[in-house]
Amino acid sequence: MAIIGVTGKSGSGKSTYAKSLNGYYIDFDLYGHEVIDVNSLLLERHFGTSDRKKLGDIIFNNREKYHEFVDLIWKEQQREIDKAIEWSKVSGQDAILDFILLPKTKYWNMCDKKILMETPYEIRKARVLKRDNITEEYFEKREKASMEYDKTEMDEVIQYNNTEGEVCQTQ
Repeated sequence: MAIIGVTGKSGSGKSTYAKSLNGYYIDFDLYGHEVIDVNSLLLERHFGTSDRKKLGDIIFNNREKYHEFVDLIWKEQQREIDKAIEWSKVSGQDAILDFILLPKTKYWNMCDKKILMETPYEIRKARVLKRDNITEEYFEKREKASMEYDKTEMDEVIQYNNTEGEVCQTQ
């Protein structure tokens, strides 16, 4: 059983590619959304809302608030992710980890294979605006809060250079 990490910026094709791999797909965002739902009262008391888009406006504009949010949510999210990884082991399947911030987590060093999805900015933006039904301004906030990736840490870099999401080049 291997742990395969798929990372990249929003709209880069991470989820599409990760789901195409043969293994137990673990979407960190999905677990995060579940933790937000379960902890809605705590988030409302702390941030005045538990609505994800409103939370995004708060945390993507303020690093301090971002860290407060992570402190409230991340430990519980990790417990759920740990359970999912354990389930993949029990079921004998590879664990396929999908997360934009994967290199900043403890899971990065657990990965047997590290894959970076790269897609040009304009294509990513068009995908995300359509997929998430958000404004360009909101996308820009998310983009600014995103991270840069060190390609030397990757086992593979996959480039999605078209709007249909076809893999055009791997490095």
